[in-house]
Amino acid sequence: MRRSFAFGLLILSASLAQASESSYLFVWAADADGNDSDFLAVVDAAPDSATYGKVLTTVEVGYPAAAHHTEHRMPEDGQLFLNGFKSGRSFVIDLRDPLQPSVASAFTTVGDFSFPHSFERLSNGNVIATFQNGKDGQVVTGGIVEMTTSGEQLRSASAAVAEFSEVRPYSLLPLPDLDRLLTTTTDMRGQVSADSVQFWRLSDLTLLKTVRLPEGPGGAENLWPAEPRRMPDSDTVLVNTFYCGLYQVHDVVTDNPSISHVYTFAELVEGETDNLCALPVVVGDYWIQTVPARTGLVAIDVSDPSNAKEVAYVNLGDGREPHWISLEPGGKRIVVTGYGEQLHSVTMVSVDPASGAMSIDRSFGENGVVSFARPDWPHGPSGAAVPHGSVFSNP
Repeated sequence: MRRSFAFGLLILSASLAQASESSYLFVWAADADGNDSDFLAVVDAAPDSATYGKVLTTVEVGYPAAAHHTEHRMPEDGQLFLNGFKSGRSFVIDLRDPLQPSVASAFTTVGDFSFPHSFERLSNGNVIATFQNGKDGQVVTGGIVEMTTSGEQLRSASAAVAEFSEVRPYSLLPLPDLDRLLTTTTDMRGQVSADSVQFWRLSDLTLLKTVRLPEGPGGAENLWPAEPRRMPDSDTVLVNTFYCGLYQVHDVVTDNPSISHVYTFAELVEGETDNLCALPVVVGDYWIQTVPARTGLVAIDVSDPSNAKEVAYVNLGDGREPHWISLEPGGKRIVVTGYGEQLHSVTMVSVDPASGAMSIDRSFGENGVVSFARPDWPHGPSGAAVPHGSVFSNP
């Protein structure tokens, strides 16, 4: 009886582990020479598949749109938002049947705002997004917009603040249980230098306060705030910057929120842009950060943010500069795209949620890498592509 029960638990455990693995990886890619349409590639992400790491199909969007970000997590409704920032175009890709993807809708200006950048889902299924600019030009501060899943505006608000003329909404973090929304501000064109985070009331999109990040010990860590994240099962909110700083947000639901520096991943000099840090993912107590200066990913333990410490590192290889990373829903794999030697590559990294330890999954593609430097694709011979935003399917 005990043996049968134990065997049943093993079967259940194995099936749950398998269920946590995503079957597909969706990769948003720009045509390298800009002559052909950008496209979304569907890559086999099932580790036990004979075609693991192979491009199974693609769907073109109809424009050389300069593929940039996708949503960070695959939405339950199968309608994935993605943008081509430099072109100002965004698209919704229908992935309910992953092997027959299609373009469901597209948009540029929404209401009074243009150049959308980041997208997050709300509990009602709607999408809330940052728009860098107003509709009248690139020097005009943008705002935030709540949209339907087809990109139609429901409500919006400007991020403009008189004493913060450099504000360009970059990324965002809804905190529905606290009735708060955080947005970071970084100018994607690099024309103005920003160092602030904005606090909103989520229920009515009222801008409550704009707070500058304090300088870190290196002097530049506060520049270009990037991605805000909430730690699991906690009210701890952290924000990283492109200048490789990590900051903690305090008193987010009060009238006087503040921000403090907690960690520096690499010391950069203001104006230096070759080794900018970029996206993170959160795995349990670990903040995993892209650090191009170290050509890899660094995991730090932030269970006590005031005593954050490095616990793991994976080197992607000489010249590989990671930029975008996204976490599998099961929390055990990370997809990586980037610049330098990583420009035409998608790399798969395995992560241990218990320790933060990371390693390249060498069984994915060719030695852990899927090359996008190829002449032909399922949609035709459009040549090399540059992968950027990538997201795992739901198991």
